[in-house]
Amino acid sequence: GQGDATYVAWPNGTDMLIDCARDTRVLSALGRVMKPRDRIIDYLVVTHPDIDHYGGCTDVLKRFTVKHVVFTGYEKPSEMPWKFFWQTVEEEQAEYIQIRERIRLSIGESSIDFLYPDHDVTKDGKVPGYNKVEKDNNTSIIMRIQEGESSVLLVGDAEQELEQYLTDHYRTEIRSDILKVSHHGSGGASITPFVEAVRPEYAVISVGKENTYGHPSRRVLKRLERAGAEVWRTDEQGDIAAILGKHDVILEQI
Repeated sequence: GQGDATYVAWPNGTDMLIDCARDTRVLSALGRVMKPRDRIIDYLVVTHPDIDHYGGCTDVLKRFTVKHVVFTGYEKPSEMPWKFFWQTVEEEQAEYIQIRERIRLSIGESSIDFLYPDHDVTKDGKVPGYNKVEKDNNTSIIMRIQEGESSVLLVGDAEQELEQYLTDHYRTEIRSDILKVSHHGSGGASITPFVEAVRPEYAVISVGKENTYGHPSRRVLKRLERAGAEVWRTDEQGDIAAILGKHDVILEQI
């Protein structure tokens, strides 16, 4: 569907769900990758408050025990679905981790770097250096997972202003083997300087089949191809699995 959800599992049993798509379909998706009796998720990351990223999280919280909720604090309190979601978070009594500065987690032999937001977006949601009105998309959590020499960069719905900021301030740190393409392949993201800085071997686009937004943009697809990335799309290939080995990366359809 037209949404975003990424499940990460480590050999030591720790797992992380990054966004939950729009609705209950996330539960059947998790059923395809989790053990039937597993009812615990260690980390739930909500990149930003757009319903196609958090909508299914209410159902996840009701079905699973979630130990940690990772979020920026930037909310949409006027939206009823968000109210239901946040009420469920509070009822869960999970440990809350607010991303308002650079944070590194270590899980097994992996490092997880939360690169952005690097400031408190509840006080200022604008991308530093840009005076444009803040956009929910540009408050997205940007995170990079490194396992040995393999890496993946996940950028939520970051738009061009945030991508340029990341390119200017984190150029040497965003290089990754896999890029989870921003904003479902929207033409307002995946700018050339950013894609060239990441230099991904693979670009994965989470996008609904025959969606009404025209995602992914043809221009974006051409930029990714010019950068040498092999493009994988959920609208064409369904669930996509990435295996990060010590020295290489393997992508396959589930």
